[in-house]
Amino acid sequence: MGSALRLQLAAASALLLGARALPFWSHERLNTYVHCANASGPWSAAALAAIGRQQPRFVVQERCTGRFADPPNASTEAKMLAAAAQIAAVNSSIEVYMYNPVFPVVDWYSWGSAADAAADAGTQLELAWPNGSLFHWPGCGPVPNDCGGSRVIDFRTEAGRAAWVAGMVKTVKAGKLRGVFIDGFRGGVGGASAFSALNQAEDAKWGEGLNASMNELRTQLGPEAAIIGNYGNAKVGAINGRMIERGGSGDGAIKALQGY
Repeated sequence: MGSALRLQLAAASALLLGARALPFWSHERLNTYVHCANASGPWSAAALAAIGRQQPRFVVQERCTGRFADPPNASTEAKMLAAAAQIAAVNSSIEVYMYNPVFPVVDWYSWGSAADAAADAGTQLELAWPNGSLFHWPGCGPVPNDCGGSRVIDFRTEAGRAAWVAGMVKTVKAGKLRGVFIDGFRGGVGGASAFSALNQAEDAKWGEGLNASMNELRTQLGPEAAIIGNYGNAKVGAINGRMIERGGSGDGAIKALQGY
């Protein structure tokens, strides 16, 4: 090995050691995050050790957290809280967020299954599309409810907005979770409806209801909680974080980052 290469490796090692000594949250350290879940049950010791070594800024507990553990396909919020407690035991400075999509209603969640039951009983909670059927997204695959559900909250109604917000507030306020990651949140009025399945006037009402729900979520969670909106064009003031999904090195993605 040449002396020049040895010097380069030594310098790189010094930089790595220095980075590990930096504060957990600083502009000098490239922050990372983890977005996943263990569907079979609690985090394993090996997974927790990996999270501890990486020291991510935050961990998003996805919808399939503990999906196949008892009770299967149910009580996801309790499983998320248990997973967050595991992470806190490793490093309490790592924030853990609840994953919750705008669509579908995830009936693996306790709030989701309750919303389905209320809708079946006649409450104006969930949205029927123009063809009269409840929402189903083929992207979830051929297995029914493979994304956790095949229904959508009707954000045009007070009951729908309240159920969606309450499910997140109850979970976060139970402890160990520091915020929520809202998937599928387009954030625009007039084009916010999932795949624009409603007519223009109703689509605008749906988007306005979603925006109102985000603001109510902020009010109930308080100013310190993280509320991350995916996709990047989510512009409601209640959001204090944005994810640019499918971003890249193209001109549009770079301009979006510069704008944020």
